[in-house]
Amino acid sequence: MNKPYILLSGAVKNIGDFLIFDSAKKLIKKHVSENIIELNRWENHSNKIELLNDSKAIIICGGPGFAKDMYPDIYPFIDNLKKIKVPVTTLGVGWSGKPALHYEKFRFSENSKKLLNYMKESFGQISCRDNLTDMVLKQNGYESSLMTGCPVWYREIDSLKPRKILQPKKIVFTTPANRKLTNQTMRIIKLLRKKYKDSEITVSFHRGIMPDKYTGVRDSASYLSMSAFAKYKGCSVKDVSYNLDNIEFYKKADLHIGYRVHAHLFFLANGLPSVLISEDGRGIGMSRTFGLPELYVYKNNFIDNFTKYITEFNENSLLISKNNSEFIIRKYEVIKSFLKNLKEL
Repeated sequence: MNKPYILLSGAVKNIGDFLIFDSAKKLIKKHVSENIIELNRWENHSNKIELLNDSKAIIICGGPGFAKDMYPDIYPFIDNLKKIKVPVTTLGVGWSGKPALHYEKFRFSENSKKLLNYMKESFGQISCRDNLTDMVLKQNGYESSLMTGCPVWYREIDSLKPRKILQPKKIVFTTPANRKLTNQTMRIIKLLRKKYKDSEITVSFHRGIMPDKYTGVRDSASYLSMSAFAKYKGCSVKDVSYNLDNIEFYKKADLHIGYRVHAHLFFLANGLPSVLISEDGRGIGMSRTFGLPELYVYKNNFIDNFTKYITEFNENSLLISKNNSEFIIRKYEVIKSFLKNLKEL
């Protein structure tokens, strides 16, 4: 009997989460099975225990889920892990990123260890998305951690090659999640507008702009301020939340600069240059993995370092894009091996 694989999705509003899950689903369909069932990772599915146990495996797809309280706070999918009879694993999940510069201090809660221990016992390998996450897992005793990369890396793997961009005509700038970075964001928009005065700059909001059930009034006020400033500086503004079609225009851009990790990865996956600004350890982990500069917002002289880097970036962007593409192609063999093990369950 061809039993399904159950995929847990974290996609709610942030377009990055939709991008992660869609990319993970495509990898599973291509390399493992087309028989899948999608469930929301934030919901409790204890009333579906027969469905869960009639699957080949339960796969947590991407996102920064390796947090202190990952179970049951982030992944409350079952009340009692002892009722689960099938393998559980992850696909390209990342560390939550805090404390950003002191990953060696990070520890999982006892409940979270129960889920991780079950993963280790039931499937063995635990797939993670970057080298920093891999170190966090190993220092906490999970030696079976495997750095497969984020599913988004492989989105365009069959056609991936670096594109030659010397003078970017279309630039995407992605805004931060943290409203405390509003003033810094405005300074960066001003810098970009000055440096790329002949380019079309689109300021993109991955979590939307207006308040709703997933975006509070204070956060929205911050995003509205950024939006108004961007328009004042002659940039266009886009709310790209909720629907992947909203970021199709990224493929026609020449360069990404900004805070959103998955905009960064989307550009790298398409062979395009990207400059990632790190709000926390999630961005730092991805930058270290690709061997790119760690432009961490809370480091001294961040604005000076950022200005210097983008000033020099154009001359080296093709070489950087080539190195990134070659790295993704090499790591594709690692994630294929992991998926092969899933298929053989």
